[in-house]
Amino acid sequence: MKISFHMTLAVNATAKEAEIDLPNETKIEDLITQMNVAIHDVGIILKNGKWVSHDSYAGNDDKIEVFPELAGG
Repeated sequence: MKISFHMTLAVNATAKEAEIDLPNETKIEDLITQMNVAIHDVGIILKNGKWVSHDSYAGNDDKIEVFPELAGG
């Protein structure tokens, strides 16, 4: 499984990108927090290019992209 952190999240994460070998499907929220990123800082999660929630699961064949909460006007 490949996970990528974008923009400000890349600064806080253990690594901007990582390849993780998962023994079984894992909740995306758990993967994010294991990479030292607070889930409340996350705005958008893409799994294989599709928007998913933090309580979705990912397996070894998935690509996860994590973007920060955006604000402004």
